[in-house]
Amino acid sequence: KKIKRLWKNLIKEKEFRDSFKYKNIKIFEYIKDDLDFFFSKYLLDVLIDFETIKSMIKIEKPDIFCMFGEASSHGRIINHITKKEGIPFIGIAHGGTAAYTPFYVHKKNEINAKEIEPNYCPIPDKTFVYGKHFKDFLIKDCNYEARSVIVTGATQADILYRIKKIYNKKEICKELCLDPNKKTVVLTTQPHLDIEERKKIAHIACKAVKKLPNIQLIVKMHPMELDFQSYKNIAKLVKIKNSIITRDFDIYKILYICDVVMTAMSNTLLEAMVLDKPSIIIDPLKKGYSNIYNNSKAILVAHDEFRLHKHLKDVLYKRKVIKKLKKLRKTFNHRQFYKIDGKTNKRIAQLI
Repeated sequence: KKIKRLWKNLIKEKEFRDSFKYKNIKIFEYIKDDLDFFFSKYLLDVLIDFETIKSMIKIEKPDIFCMFGEASSHGRIINHITKKEGIPFIGIAHGGTAAYTPFYVHKKNEINAKEIEPNYCPIPDKTFVYGKHFKDFLIKDCNYEARSVIVTGATQADILYRIKKIYNKKEICKELCLDPNKKTVVLTTQPHLDIEERKKIAHIACKAVKKLPNIQLIVKMHPMELDFQSYKNIAKLVKIKNSIITRDFDIYKILYICDVVMTAMSNTLLEAMVLDKPSIIIDPLKKGYSNIYNNSKAILVAHDEFRLHKHLKDVLYKRKVIKKLKKLRKTFNHRQFYKIDGKTNKRIAQLI
């Protein structure tokens, strides 16, 4: 409550508001809502999480702590507490690249893998990453020490490596009430995007798929999403047939049976690439989501339903395009992933 009061008083000061500048442009009004959120509800959540994690570590007394998504707020908390307690902390990157997220980007002398001082942002003792691309990014652009970053490969790639032995397409299609003889396109959604942008992406996907005969659409919601009705309303409005909306169905089953993956930004795109599936980014607001994947030519980009419709036709039916993208995906995977050999988890276990 004291911090909230201080914050409310602080934002009344013109000098403080004017101090927020980017390239000599005042930006306070554009980020005010985010700052309000950080110093109100979010701050309380972080404090509760901090005390909970602190208590958990005190009770469990781990010899080492490993975590996926180590750059998240939970990761920062764990990092701080484990360093204070002298417990080694290993971060396992959740994704093949981090160029789009600010959580990894640091200036020189801003991060420290050993100390817990106010002027340092704590990072793990070791960070395990998918491949050389991510390692180079952390060292060159984020100022990580080279010895703290280790390439292991992607843990989920172990499942993808064996996926043909695990799943059966006909059985999965039967579970989803889909025709195994028809082409299937999947849209994977992202909860972190604004709801209106998510609706726009879904609308574009539905309209583009509708124009193609005998194509089935799966809208695979992110597990954190709750708003089924919005997607149902869009499908009803567009009058698309042969479509299903699901949140809890196994994503790997869906990726296995589909022919094309569409998304704004998601790890499912990387997983689709491992499975050699054509992938398309839908970016209606032109935010540059392709930057996340280094603007790779292996991934197509659509800003509207017309371009998406063309891309879908090309990747499904044009042999020249199919052959070209297949070659580009191979190059992309070689740079993004260390090895796709079913042994990533074993390598990580041995390193630990």
